[in-house]
This record gives sequence, structure tokens and C-alpha cells, in this order.
Amino acid sequence: MKSKFKEIYFLLNKRNKIKLYLSFILIFFSSLLDLIGVVSVLPFLSLLVEPELINTNTYLIQINSYLGYDDKELIIFFGTLSFFLILLNQLLRFLSKIYTIYFCRNLIFEMTNKVFDYYLSKPYDFFLKQNQQLLVQKCTTYVENLISGNLSPFILISAQLLTTSIIFIFLVFYQTQIILILTFVLMIYYFLIYKNVSKKYNLISKNYSNYFESFARALGDAFGVIQQLKFADNNYFKKRFKNSSALYRNANIQQNFFGMLPSYVIEAVAYGTILIISIILFFQSDKLSEIIPILGVIAVSLRRIIPGLQEIYLQVLQIRFHSEVYKKIYPDLKKIVKTKEAKSDKKNKIIFSDNIICENISYSYKKSKSEIKINSKFNKGDFVGICGKTGSGKTTFINIFSGLIKPKKGKIYCDGLEIRTYENSIWKKKIGYVPQNRFILNDTILHNVSLGKNLTKKDHENLKKIWKIVDLDNLLKKYDKGFNTFIGDNGLKLSGGQEQKIIIARALFNNPEILIFDEGTNALDVLSEKKIINNIRKKYKELTIILITHRLNALKKCNKIIFIQNSRVKKIANYTTLAKEKSFKKLIFNNYN
Repeated sequence: MKSKFKEIYFLLNKRNKIKLYLSFILIFFSSLLDLIGVVSVLPFLSLLVEPELINTNTYLIQINSYLGYDDKELIIFFGTLSFFLILLNQLLRFLSKIYTIYFCRNLIFEMTNKVFDYYLSKPYDFFLKQNQQLLVQKCTTYVENLISGNLSPFILISAQLLTTSIIFIFLVFYQTQIILILTFVLMIYYFLIYKNVSKKYNLISKNYSNYFESFARALGDAFGVIQQLKFADNNYFKKRFKNSSALYRNANIQQNFFGMLPSYVIEAVAYGTILIISIILFFQSDKLSEIIPILGVIAVSLRRIIPGLQEIYLQVLQIRFHSEVYKKIYPDLKKIVKTKEAKSDKKNKIIFSDNIICENISYSYKKSKSEIKINSKFNKGDFVGICGKTGSGKTTFINIFSGLIKPKKGKIYCDGLEIRTYENSIWKKKIGYVPQNRFILNDTILHNVSLGKNLTKKDHENLKKIWKIVDLDNLLKKYDKGFNTFIGDNGLKLSGGQEQKIIIARALFNNPEILIFDEGTNALDVLSEKKIINNIRKKYKELTIILITHRLNALKKCNKIIFIQNSRVKKIANYTTLAKEKSFKKLIFNNYN
């Protein structure tokens, strides 16, 4: 537990470390007031059962001589003082708890945003190896569990440990024999409970995050294939969700059961202990005036110690419960702290005015035996088609060219100068990318095109221009709110063709110099595809267009075609020249329409 705290402390910046220290300072003063509140009960109860102490006790005589109260007024004064000290203590405890909650929730907010930013900054090929639903959970529940299930419990344990220790030390000096017996009983009780529960908690913790991931994945999979699922007659997803959520439910029930179990038994144990102490005191002294103050102080002390011990026990279990989740998210948070901000690429300008040459570009996937090897050239303003069988390496080459994945070997030259395209922000600004998969945000048309960018007047004018290019004027006429119309989760209000046009508009929005279609017109009919491409070429005359497509009509319009066969460039030529090649004819016959 101590090592975990050190690890989390490492994640905190200077400002949050100061806030953590402040939290501990509040805890310390709250604990002192706890002790003062307990001690203040002693003179009040002593005077209540033996008023003669006012005239016999040296300290009380001095206090009363200063205050000038009569006997009854002095008793009322001590009672009132004790009440207000306890009230002040409760107020400070409340403020301390609220501050701790504020600190932890704010920390969750900061870390969640840092984790999200960290994942967004990762290269594209990072996401190819990740479960996206797991990334969502890491950005949300896992970060929250790391703080609320580890740091927050540690702060609460520290608070209760300090309070109980201070009161315990006082009680040891006040009634040594009785308190040692009481402490022995409580320690044995919690030790036996924790020993039995600990092993079961290890298993619950181990499976907790897996259960959560499983039922979240079942939800995502079911909603992802909802259209086809409507025509399927099976309960596969229902069973997956039901089984996973049942396991998750059981883990939470067990957590609460074992956490709450000691609190109900301990009250009976504490009451029985006080009875035993009362009997022991009764036989040691027959003076009620001596017994009642002692019992009063012990009772008030136990009222703080027992809930404190229960809280410590609960928070220790909390840390154990979230230990597996902690292991999954902490390494990423540690990397975020260690990662230095990337240097700006602003000085490294890339000018594309002539051509781009790809020389001996190679790449292979881990589980694939074949290696992609590509050589090609793109002139400014070219309309280049890329064709080949499915799995021949077309998309992989484009992902390397655009900087989404890193080649194993090879070089790319822009106007004769070598450039590194991988994760190069300057290079990426030159590219507009229309992917195979159409993803529409559950947001406005405006934000779907601009991806949430704050628009200037020039941007709005550009948007209207693009809207005409992609032939979507009629769509706006249907909605009163125009560009501010919400279009539903994943474009529920749109047709497939309209979705495709919005994706193309999104790629054009930042005025790229290179526009890449990776099967990016497959949802359009032939006439719409032809119209949009003609509009783009007419309005952006210097724009270089790279088109991966399985449509013959589109390929025929290209001034140059890169024919890829067996992960190699077979030939680069126009359609008329390539049509004389037997292998190209076979490809067209079997794969193109």
C-alpha cells in the first residue's frame, strides 16, 4: 500500500502535491480536535456526578476563580464547552472530507483529460493493436478507480489512523489496563475478519475489471451489428451481456458484503466490552462518581475509534478491490509523466510544388509472411488511381505515405528533399483523408465537417463552397437549423451517400494539397461519384488526388494508375496502356465493375 502511494505521488504535479499536503494538515488538526473533544467530556462528567470537586480540585478552583461562576453555572459551562468543541471538531472533519473529495475529483478530471490527450497523440498504428472499448474504459472508469480506489482510501486511512492513534495514546495513559484489553479484543477481531476476507478479495479484484470489460464489449458488439442483428434469430449477445453483467454484479455484492460485515458485529462486541469494563470497575471501586467519568470517556472514545477502525478496514479492502485495475492504468499514467512535450515542427517546412517520390517503401505486419515493397511518383496536380486485389497492400501503402504508420525501410522525397512522414504534423496538414469506414458524430452537421474547430468567417465561407462541391445543398434545405442540425448517432438521419459526402467534405475542409480516397466513394452511385470528383478537380486545380477504388469508370478518369500485384508495384501507366497487360485485364474482370 505504501509503494502504491509513492507511485501515485510520482504522478502528481507540484500544485497537486501542495493540495495533498493541505489535505493532511486539515486531517492533523481535525485529529487534535477529536482528542480535545474526548478530553473535554471528562471534567463535565466528573462535576456532574461529584459537584464537590469544584471546591477540592486545584485546577477547578483556579478556573472558577477566574470565571466567577457558582457551582451549577460552572457545570453548565463545561458541558457547553464540551459540546462546542465536539461541534467544531465535526465541522472541521466535514471540511476536511469535502476538501479531500474536491481534491480527488479534480485529480480524476485532470488525469482523465491527460490520458485522453495521451491516447489521441499516439500514432495510428497504436490503435490497430488496441481494443478501443478498453481505451474508453481506461479514460473513464480506470482513471477514476485509480484515484477513488487507491489515493482517496489512503488519505482516509491516514485520517482515521491519526485520529484513533491520538485518542488511543491518551486512553493508554488514562486507563492503561482497560484500554490494552479493549485494544487486544478489537485487533484480534479485525485481524481474523481480514485474514478470511483477504483471499476472497484477491479473486474478486482479479476478475472485477475483466467482468466490466466483458459486458462493455458485449454491449459495443451488439450495437455495432444492430442492423444485421435485427434479422438474426439468436440470443448470443443477450447471453454474453447477461453472463458478464451477472459476474460484475456478484463482484460488487461480495465487495459490499465483506466490507459491511464487521461493522454490525463490532457494535455488539463494543457494547459487550463496555459491559465487562463496567463490571470490572464496579468491583474495583464502589464509588459511582469514579466509574461514570471513566465509562463516559471510554464510550465517547469508542464512538470515534470503532468507526475509525471500520473505515480503515473498508478502505484497505477498497485498495485490494481495485488493485488489478490499478495495474492496467498506472503504466500509461507513468508514461504520460515521463513523456516530454514533442518539439514543434514549425521550423521544418515542407513545400510541395513539383513531385513526391516514394523509394523502396517496405512494410510487413507481424503475423504476415509477405512484405510490401513500393516505388512510386506523384506529380503536383496528378489524379492517381491505385488498384490491386484485396489485401495486396494498397491501404498499407497509403497509410505509410500519409504518415499514419511507419515503414520498415524506404524514403520519401518531396521536391527532392527527404521527409519523414510518420507522425509529422506539418506533413499531415497537407493531406485530406477519406477512409473506407464512414463514422458520423452524434453532433451537428457543422461539427461533423469541422470536427469541432472554432470557425472564422473565412471557414464558414469555405464550408459553403465545399457543400456545393460535394452536392449537399439539398440536405440543408430539409432542416431549419441548417449546419447546426443534429444528425443522430452515427448518422441515423442520413443515407449512406449523404454520410459519404460529409466525410469527403470533412477531408476538404482544411484545404489539403493531397486528397486521398481509400475506397472513399464506395457508398456513392456512379453519377454522384463522377460529379463530385469533377467538382473537386475543377475547384482545386493544383490538388493531387490519390484514389483507391474498385470502380472501373473512376480508374479510367485517372491520368496515372499504380497497379499493385503481390504487394509490389507491377506497373505505373494510364488506363489505355495498362489495359494491354494480361494481369491487369484479369484483375479488372474479376474485381472491378
